[in-house]
Amino acid sequence: MHYTYYYHVPSVPSFGNFAILIIAIIIVVLVMLCFLGRQNRGKYHGFLGRLYDFLNFRSFTIASILKFFYLVFALLILLGFLSAGFESGFGGFIASLLGIVLAEVVLRIVFEMMMLVVVGVSNIIEINDKLGGAKDHPHFIDPDTSKYAEKISQGANALGEKIKETAENIGKDQKEEPSTSKEDDQKN
Repeated sequence: MHYTYYYHVPSVPSFGNFAILIIAIIIVVLVMLCFLGRQNRGKYHGFLGRLYDFLNFRSFTIASILKFFYLVFALLILLGFLSAGFESGFGGFIASLLGIVLAEVVLRIVFEMMMLVVVGVSNIIEINDKLGGAKDHPHFIDPDTSKYAEKISQGANALGEKIKETAENIGKDQKEEPSTSKEDDQKN
């Protein structure tokens, strides 16, 4: 028996996908302008405060993730070496104890090096907050988005006015043009 399978693979993204992409971009821009701006720092508390800090990369979840994986790997090393030690006699057991110590030390050093970066960035952010921020520093990337929100709002209002004007002009042009359909056919 021979089966034939047909799959429809669209070659061009549909209008719906494009519309979803545009809507997502608009939502992201609005969240960036209205919620994540520097003018809102310290304004939110509780869940919104944690969300604000999370979305502005002022708090990091990687530290918790690294701690979790450190514990998982430490436990795997311990259980793996112990099981190998119990299976290989007294000499193998002593070697596995030495292996546990060495592997745990190496694991700890690797994870401490990763945590140094995370803790260092957290400390820099905390120092920056205590010093009032580096708003005048040219390399500080935390723009005040309120001026952009105002400009976008003005641009959107101007665009709305232009669209309204254009729609009114099209309506006027259609009223002024003589009809060339049924009325002309009836005259002839």
